[in-house]
Amino acid sequence: MVKKIENSFSKIIEEYNPMDIKKSLELKKILNSYPYFQSASAHYLKTLKLQEKDAYYELLPKTAILTFDRSILRNWLYSELDLSLIHISEPTRQEAISYA
Repeated sequence: MVKKIENSFSKIIEEYNPMDIKKSLELKKILNSYPYFQSASAHYLKTLKLQEKDAYYELLPKTAILTFDRSILRNWLYSELDLSLIHISEPTRQEAISYA
């Protein structure tokens, strides 16, 4: 069980895209299973912030408590995300010509 979550969390972080709703839900599941997982909490918090969700304000104090240096958390949350580093898959030929 832990191995499966470890692999999915690693994959989420590797391909981090805060605007991906599916990845956001996976982070939420991991956080529900492991509420003191600081890294998952911080990534989910940044995702909520960039998606402009109200849950951001609920999770912010909880994540701040889990964080050793809150200034690092603040700087990371308010840093600009380099969108050129986010991997966006190209549509396949069939998807590109599909009209449905």
